[in-house]
Amino acid sequence: MTWTRASLGGGVGTLLLALLPACGEGDAPAAPPVAAAPSAPAAPTGLVRLWRPPPGLAPVVFPGDDEGGSTQQLWRTVFDGTDGHAWRMLQVAPSGEEGLRYRPVELASGPVVLQRKEGWAAVTSVPVAGGQAVTVRVTAHAQGQKGVPVDVPVAAVVERREPLDTAAQLTSQDMRDMLDPRRTASHVLEGKVSADTQTLADSFVTDRSTTELAVHLLAPTGGSPHALVVESVEVATVPLARLVRRGGEFPRLTRIPDPVLPVARLTLDRDDREGLLAWPGERLVFTLPACEVAQRLALSLGVAPRDPVIAGAVTLSARLELPGEASRVLIERRRTAPADAAEPAWQDEQVELPPLPSGGRLALACAGEGADPPLAFFAHPTLSRPAPGRRPNVLLISLDTLRPDKVGCYGGTGGNTPHLDALAAQGLRFAHAYSTSSYTLPSHGSLLTGQWPALHGAVNITDHLDPARSPFLAQLLADGGWITAAFTGGGYVSPDFGFAHGFDRYADNDPVWALDSLRGQTLLHTMSWERTPQQVALLQRYAAPAIAEWIERAAGGPPFFLFLHTYIVHNWAPDLAALRRHGLLGPDGEQAPFNHQDRKAFNEGRESGEAAREKITAAYLPYYVATIDMADDFVGHVLEALDQAGLADDTLVLLTSDHGEEFGEHGFFGHGETLYEEAVRVPLIARLPRGAEGAPAGSVAEPLVSLADVAPWILRLCGLPPDPRMFAGAPLGPDSSSPPGRRRLYIELDTQQARLSAVRMGDLKLHALLEGRTFGLQAGEQKLFDIAADPGEATDLCPTRASDCAALRARLDEFHAFTEAMHPRGAGGPPDRDLLSPEQRRMLEGLGYLQGGR
Repeated sequence: MTWTRASLGGGVGTLLLALLPACGEGDAPAAPPVAAAPSAPAAPTGLVRLWRPPPGLAPVVFPGDDEGGSTQQLWRTVFDGTDGHAWRMLQVAPSGEEGLRYRPVELASGPVVLQRKEGWAAVTSVPVAGGQAVTVRVTAHAQGQKGVPVDVPVAAVVERREPLDTAAQLTSQDMRDMLDPRRTASHVLEGKVSADTQTLADSFVTDRSTTELAVHLLAPTGGSPHALVVESVEVATVPLARLVRRGGEFPRLTRIPDPVLPVARLTLDRDDREGLLAWPGERLVFTLPACEVAQRLALSLGVAPRDPVIAGAVTLSARLELPGEASRVLIERRRTAPADAAEPAWQDEQVELPPLPSGGRLALACAGEGADPPLAFFAHPTLSRPAPGRRPNVLLISLDTLRPDKVGCYGGTGGNTPHLDALAAQGLRFAHAYSTSSYTLPSHGSLLTGQWPALHGAVNITDHLDPARSPFLAQLLADGGWITAAFTGGGYVSPDFGFAHGFDRYADNDPVWALDSLRGQTLLHTMSWERTPQQVALLQRYAAPAIAEWIERAAGGPPFFLFLHTYIVHNWAPDLAALRRHGLLGPDGEQAPFNHQDRKAFNEGRESGEAAREKITAAYLPYYVATIDMADDFVGHVLEALDQAGLADDTLVLLTSDHGEEFGEHGFFGHGETLYEEAVRVPLIARLPRGAEGAPAGSVAEPLVSLADVAPWILRLCGLPPDPRMFAGAPLGPDSSSPPGRRRLYIELDTQQARLSAVRMGDLKLHALLEGRTFGLQAGEQKLFDIAADPGEATDLCPTRASDCAALRARLDEFHAFTEAMHPRGAGGPPDRDLLSPEQRRMLEGLGYLQGGR
């Protein structure tokens, strides 16, 4: 098989990684040199992100003083015997009963003294509104304190979505649920407490679903001080803008350091976007250079949802100010805070700017109304014009948990995937593509960073991707002038795990969901990895039509990188139409209850044997296949949107999955437990833009490839140099300096249950269980298989081919030593230089890993 270098025309080579503040190249500051491919001319990007403007376009900030009204007290308890507010003592249940229980507290004249022997805490509650800024103050001192003050927790404030039931008895699980961040939020007031009176305070913004605060005054746990004397407790509301502007926390808001602009990332409606906080009364004015062609201003206006009982509104505007002319309104929207998910928190806007004379200015402004305006945001404001040269859009689709052998073009039967098959007929199908792991987090980490899991470090569910140790495909494309966006199913690919880095916007509302079926409705509230339950209104809003609208708006603008991901196949939850098509409804249209109990019984060994496996597979496989049908329809809708927008010829389309699914072939149903072929082989289909030279349409590539190869290949096709930390080469495409495939690839699983590795060279594949437990291997055991002769991995060849087994184990050990030297297990940040050999040090310096703190 041979490859030739892609030629996309018009300066598709390496791009200068600098944003242009002007219409012509001459207005841009000199960019630092980047490694350029031979004969690859630089091309300007034609894109400016206004929340991160390049030199020469820094805005003038005209601050406002409109931060809303004053602090208003909700309630205050002075503990002088006159306050009738109900307090309860939370104490350990009597002997013979489990957990904790409440009992009334009679307020005597004078302070409340809390001692451990009397109970765990004094508790009361107060109604509040969702999305309200509040301050809690507790005045207290220690009784019997000797010596220096001691840091102790004095109070805990728990946000609740239902009234505090003081008649209930609490179990240990109840207490855990109360502090579960997926269900509520808690705030702890602590400080140095001594015999002198101290006032401790905390300010925060309640979650949109919060209806009351439960205030727990905490008894010391022992030592000194041995008692806490509480003199007063106060809860007051404060203006939201004032709190946040002065550094107060807001749910799902992350500030990005900037000396001038209020740059941040904000998640509203499970959609994470980067941009500028809009303060009431403030104007951000950008002086624009002259430009002879029309430009596009695109942004989203965000207003954080909250309880509608809180009065206040904002007017968000964008105005064009030209010399000698009256200010021209480009966008002006008055918005109140959405009351619930049915009202969109984000509003997308796009306007065309005329050719500009010298001295033109763009002003973004926020005007507040009422005593407490809601929090507002200018998300991803960008100024763009068509860039010279043709640079491809990139569409990357991940259909979570899709086995290739269930896809028609990979030999699957039933005609279930016509759109995937058509895509393969138009492009290139990789016959032997592998994930880097067998579950979502590490494999998607590799897909989007170009690194093995041991290098990017997101291997366990407590880990996350870190830009300090990994390159991010989205960031590299954003720096090169691509608009970046993602519509995903969330979970292990959510911003919580670091995946939003480099994306202008990153949504966590799965674009494919069975909203009308029993199982689909059940999953809305039972997906354990989600921080909050899925919401029907958001799933409807972010489905395929929303993606089509986004693609349509992108037409005629800068190139884009669009990442799409869905759990529909993973969830085994077809909608009614798919259930009907696949004969999964009863005679009267009833839906059979669906659960995983049979699979669980098999995995736990309560059912075993080939007969049990075949029975369970026969019951479950039709649901899996039906969801593949839905995933294929989704892909068809997206590809049609590209066609309708006139972008198909200019878009690089890649479709893959993060892992497969086992149907008991090795004693296990599911994924994330083994590295057998059924769990780690994935589909990989690519359709190159028109004009790109490479394999003819309908070709099949036989060499081994890995998901870790995808990011560097995309960068090369876009004319950008891959980050040297990607360790991947470019076996996937037109790169004359690289072979068309891997000699060996590595697959890893490193979780709380097991540390398991595999290496494949040619037709041979070695599994090694280094720690823990898994199916088919004992700790310390290894097995060798010939995948060509034994695709089911049934016959271990280590006893008969000891030399091959030893050779592959040596390669695996070298890989482990290398990645351990790069990033010791459990450690983040740069490699430990003290662990590197001189040869490794020289290699890493050449790759850039030991430069600039990498």
